[in-house]
Amino acid sequence: MTIAVIWQEDGFQWCAADTRLVSGDEPTTEIATKIYAIPVVVSAPRLGLPSRQPPHYWTEYGFVYAGAPLPATMTAIMASTFLQRLVGPDANAPTFEQIAEFVCRLARRFMTDRRRFRANRRPFGSDDDGIFWAALFGWCPHEMKYKIAHIDPKNNAGSFRVELDYPSPPETDGEPWLILARISHNGGSERAVGRVCETPR
Repeated sequence: MTIAVIWQEDGFQWCAADTRLVSGDEPTTEIATKIYAIPVVVSAPRLGLPSRQPPHYWTEYGFVYAGAPLPATMTAIMASTFLQRLVGPDANAPTFEQIAEFVCRLARRFMTDRRRFRANRRPFGSDDDGIFWAALFGWCPHEMKYKIAHIDPKNNAGSFRVELDYPSPPETDGEPWLILARISHNGGSERAVGRVCETPR
């Protein structure tokens, strides 16, 4: 089982996630990272020069996931690598939604790739079906408020897609803003049977 939760309390946004990774029924580690920091750094171009100027825009978002660890980790690492090397004028600093859409595209790419390789080896239905649920979250300097982007894969009747939505914050301080969970049960073969993703009203 994987569970992660994001909430807002005392003027700050918080995130917590379990640290266990399992393969089948067997834990593989108790100290895995499921929360990542994704820096966004923009430097101005230096025309005619090979190097960049010092950054004129810098912020950082959190990324947390529940589900398949390999494509989720690859998404976080690739997003972090790309987004801290942006070049452009100050007026074009990316918005939270632009960053979320980019991270969602990476997530879709890595989930699709993992599912393609797993389909060649064994049928889906195990914990390693290449699917993960994730959230990008943090303080949006453009709108001066906390935000969450929810990356939500769907696999209905063999039609795989990844959706992106922006849950509204709860009205009560300290209540969960977003919960991601993946639960496995054994019934002959292991399969993922549940996911909770809720925005309390």
